[in-house]
Amino acid sequence: MCAPQAAHRAPLTVMVLVADGTAVRDAVAGVPVRGQRSSNLAAAARSPSANASERALLTLHRLRELGLRLSIDDFGTGYSSLAYLKRLPMDELKIDRSFVMQMHRDPADRKIVRSTVDLAHNLGLAVVAEGIEDRAAWDTLRAMGCDEGQGYYIAKPMPEADFGP
Repeated sequence: MCAPQAAHRAPLTVMVLVADGTAVRDAVAGVPVRGQRSSNLAAAARSPSANASERALLTLHRLRELGLRLSIDDFGTGYSSLAYLKRLPMDELKIDRSFVMQMHRDPADRKIVRSTVDLAHNLGLAVVAEGIEDRAAWDTLRAMGCDEGQGYYIAKPMPEADFGP
């Protein structure tokens, strides 16, 4: 367990990536849910088009009915659009690491991160920042009101055997 997680005793969450049109049973099949409550499962929609199909919308609604938290992954890149912030049944928005990792060197990236945090909160969404590599980034994001983070500062990738309390 890394220092930030140990200090906050944050619950561990299993993330399932759901692509446009993925069937619910395929999206949650094989998720290691040993001892996990549904509130510890999450699904991330990665760059769905602004014209997400009805099948994709149905999938997202079904995942939410199963108790999964839904995230928009890699927000700000690719096909991400403000249009799906109001259309998709999401719980959180994940700021792409390309903005987070450059925010101390590029004032524009810092403004984008701050504006995205504010926008998400104004829409009732939680905010997860990706790509947190050091304490300075974590502290800046917390000061901006970011709710959660991902990156090497939080925890490095690890084998399943090392995952857990």
